[in-house]
Amino acid sequence: MNSITTAIHCQSGNLSNLYILQDKQLTKSIYILFLLLPSILPGQGFDWQGSTRLPAKYPKMFIGAYAAGTYSNHTGAFNFIEANNVCCPYESGTGFGFKAGAAAEYWHTGNIAFSGALVYSSLPVVFSSISRDAVGPGKYWEIQYESDINLSYAGLYLSGKYRLPATHIHIGAGMQIAYLVAESSSHIMRSLSPEFPFSDSSYVVNLKNGRIPELNDLIIVPSLKIGYDLNLGFGTYASPSLNISYPLLNVAKDEDWRRITYSLELIILTGLY
Repeated sequence: MNSITTAIHCQSGNLSNLYILQDKQLTKSIYILFLLLPSILPGQGFDWQGSTRLPAKYPKMFIGAYAAGTYSNHTGAFNFIEANNVCCPYESGTGFGFKAGAAAEYWHTGNIAFSGALVYSSLPVVFSSISRDAVGPGKYWEIQYESDINLSYAGLYLSGKYRLPATHIHIGAGMQIAYLVAESSSHIMRSLSPEFPFSDSSYVVNLKNGRIPELNDLIIVPSLKIGYDLNLGFGTYASPSLNISYPLLNVAKDEDWRRITYSLELIILTGLY
């Protein structure tokens, strides 16, 4: 009787071990499939198969439009000059701008893509600085200098991205190489002291002879991004993303002027082949 009981316990133990082993193997298989699934799915990883009887060919090459809104934070230590006179140093400025262009994206695998875009960028910035001059015992004349600057670039933006497993979220990095195609600026001087207007009795004067430092014609700007690919129907998707970029070179040629730019980007692409 004891031997029969022992045999039953042994058999139960073996079955339990077998079930545990099978569960581990199943879990391992699911985990491997989870990791490999984005790589074996074609295109964007979207389910674009309308029918199993008539399977559709997924495109790998996509073309479309690119647009972005930007916010730039400028820092530096360069002088604003008016009629060959150094008026004040500019140390910080901000501005909202935009980018627009044509884009293409190629999916090397189901979760790795490379893209390029021809982009026009308009990047305005407003700098201001305040000087404080003594005009008598305990009296000061505060004057604010302000420069409204718009820099326009045209160039090529190259990037790559990786789609996170089992999602349509992607992370990526890129590089923009662009050339300065236009520059415009306006400058004013504003009296902040009500008791001290300018000679024409106004409190704001346009500085027609104002100028900023000479600028670099070429910029090289690496960037990082995180985004999401949104299915718009067979062979078409939108790719909004948040982007941060910082140039390798100074904005100005011989003076310290740096710019960090945050972009909200949108690319809409449709399959080519």
